[in-house]
Amino acid sequence: MIFLAVAAAAYGITSRIQHGNFKWSRDQYDYWGNNSGRRKYRFPYLPPTNNLYAKLARLSYRESFPLSATVLVSLTDGFHMTQFFVIKFIILAVIFFRGEPTIWTFLIAWAVWCVFFNITYVGLKKKKSE
Repeated sequence: MIFLAVAAAAYGITSRIQHGNFKWSRDQYDYWGNNSGRRKYRFPYLPPTNNLYAKLARLSYRESFPLSATVLVSLTDGFHMTQFFVIKFIILAVIFFRGEPTIWTFLIAWAVWCVFFNITYVGLKKKKSE
């Protein structure tokens, strides 16, 4: 349940970033900004290089650094980093789950998810004066 709680907290951060009022965001383009996903591409935007990797990955623009728009996207901004942790901790929760999957374990897992998601989602909201 600890892994599930961490995944839920990370998902709360991801959701708060998406909604554009994350506590630690200075503007929409910084590491924690709701438009930070553009950091994976080099600015000013240039067309992607004409190679097999760019075609397979269907890159929109030239990357900031090699693989920054694909497997290393979690290093480019807070949204993708927390998404990375959500996925990894859900996988760990499944791997380390011990016991019989019953309706009670589902309800407890759902309650843990809701509590930890809401703690981070509500707790990390930017105040109006910030």
